[in-house]
Amino acid sequence: HWMSASPIIMPLAITPLYIFPAWLVARQKPPLHQGGILLTTLRDVMEKFSASLIAALSGLVLYLALRKIASANLSLLVTLIYGLASSTWSISSQGLWRHGFTQLCFAGLLWGLFQDERSPARPWWCGLALAGAAANNPALTVVVLPFLVYFALRGRREFARFFLPLAVLG
Repeated sequence: HWMSASPIIMPLAITPLYIFPAWLVARQKPPLHQGGILLTTLRDVMEKFSASLIAALSGLVLYLALRKIASANLSLLVTLIYGLASSTWSISSQGLWRHGFTQLCFAGLLWGLFQDERSPARPWWCGLALAGAAANNPALTVVVLPFLVYFALRGRREFARFFLPLAVLG
């Protein structure tokens, strides 16, 4: 009874965006009523804003990841294709669907993977991205397994840095 039927990682991640609107709504005299036009409009605008921000962030993180391995022009081209010619902008930015947050997590995974191999933060970023994706969609836990093996083979220190975000979010 205490476990949500839907993953709570994305609602937790976007909660800071709702602090100011919630503060405004709480101070309305007379209070806004459920189903009223103002509250419904605010709710719809906040959902689109949050979803658009997640989609835009996924594009930004993808661009930054691609810049580690490609030129600025090629990175921008691939990011524009990702953002405009895929379902990222047409679907993910229109509502708080789970795959929008997963796209952001996978862009973060690429960013982590394309870091310098000697960087101590590299396994941590990869672990955080995969932990977010798996917490958002438990079926993606399967994707974590090859990375567990990869970082385990790279040594105890890298494995610990990779596993820490997984354990915390798990």
